Amino acid sequence: MDTPDAEGPSNPLHRSGDRHGRRRGVALAWTTRPGRCVDLARELGLRAVVYSRPARWPRSLVPLFYVLAAARTIVMLLRIRPGVVVVQHPPVFPAAIVRIYSVCSGAPFIVDAHPSAFGGDRSALHKFLLPLTRLIVRGASATFVTVDDLARQVDSWGGKGIVLHEPPPAGLPVPAPESVQPLRVLVACTFAPDEPIAEVFHAATNLAGVQLFVTGDSSMADDGMVQHVPDSIRLTGLLPYDEYMQLVADCHVVLSLTTDRNAILRSAYEAVYQQRILVTSGWPALRTTFPLAVHTANNADSIGASLELVQRNYQEFAAECVEARRLAVIRYEGQIAEIRALV
Repeated sequence: MDTPDAEGPSNPLHRSGDRHGRRRGVALAWTTRPGRCVDLARELGLRAVVYSRPARWPRSLVPLFYVLAAARTIVMLLRIRPGVVVVQHPPVFPAAIVRIYSVCSGAPFIVDAHPSAFGGDRSALHKFLLPLTRLIVRGASATFVTVDDLARQVDSWGGKGIVLHEPPPAGLPVPAPESVQPLRVLVACTFAPDEPIAEVFHAATNLAGVQLFVTGDSSMADDGMVQHVPDSIRLTGLLPYDEYMQLVADCHVVLSLTTDRNAILRSAYEAVYQQRILVTSGWPALRTTFPLAVHTANNADSIGASLELVQRNYQEFAAECVEARRLAVIRYEGQIAEIRALV
């Protein structure tokens, strides 16, 4: 997927340059979830370029996707010659290509780094690639991270770490469904290793009056996990972004969990900006970022108890959603002000 018009043709950065003669900038990502890249492009006045592998590609063909995406990235950089690049990491490969482009062209670049880029997901591959990540962030004008601890790690490597979370959407939130019979819960899932989805399935077996909508490509689940799910669970598959956001609007609650203590989940922000009740993991960073959310341990008993708590006290939690959104908007506006000066 190549989305070159994140802002529309009226944006002067989509032409050969801006009124000061600078070349247009690009936000680049290799991902099946382009929302973050497209949002950054919109916020910073850049052109979004996203390369996605086809749906349901077997894992054995992922290296081929990387080769093809690398070729397309190199061609794009040589053709557009962007004046600045904001590149998503992981994977590390587009960031490495952009680092080389920066050395050759003199154009600055910024890394938009997921916590897994720092080896926090215990991935052997990410840990192996840490020396390359250090080299990349040292050459970047800035590296966007999720928490202050990672910003300090980037600084210790000789880079500049800046905390940046998710921007509010352009539209206003819509009211939640009136009836809470059943309580409709969106389970934000990609079947990634840091998502305790098996615990969610176990919790669902003991919940009454709750319907769970589990997103994501279930072919990525561990063997046997999705073969016999409870009747209260509906597997939606990997949804286009518009359909995903419609599902958020159609639900009362968003359940967004992670085993990564440094992750600040996009799906959690999507819930808060849409004024939905958020149930999320109880890591210190998530408690600080989402103080009005319901926080849970990543085990079936705690997840089930948290959803039952929301079910019993729905009106009380729903009344706090407006204030939760206000706090999130204020936090983001403070973060983005420093960053706009860099691009």
